[in-house]
Amino acid sequence: MTFRERINELISWLKISRAEFERRAGLSNGYTRNLGGVPGAEKLEAILRAFPAVSRDWLLTGEGEMLKNSTEIGINSPVVPVAPDPSPEVDITSRLLALVESQQKTISEQAATISRQAATIEKLAEGSKKVSVEAPGILAPAGVD
Repeated sequence: MTFRERINELISWLKISRAEFERRAGLSNGYTRNLGGVPGAEKLEAILRAFPAVSRDWLLTGEGEMLKNSTEIGINSPVVPVAPDPSPEVDITSRLLALVESQQKTISEQAATISRQAATIEKLAEGSKKVSVEAPGILAPAGVD
């Protein structure tokens, strides 16, 4: 079985489109269709990062099982289920929504911190103006104007 055939088998097992596979792995559109031989290390690593349950040996050589066993990927691995997800779009959407919510919370917290820091700087600036206006000679030695 060629590398391209193994990729096709993986895509079929995942029950996703070729375009979705390429998108998740960060590959260009049509990459898997035009695949001639085994890709470079960078592309291979991208595929394995996107689909960590896939066995590196199987992907490269076709030997062994397509999927790692549960202890290799971690029983609670959230990235790719051991069994195919019937609707990967829902899973992706929920993960993206959670990410956006987390980023919005971070942005809100950072905005509050910036506001507090700006208020502190403003108070410090006002305080230094008062000191220089109210007591202009406080730092000058006695008898010097």
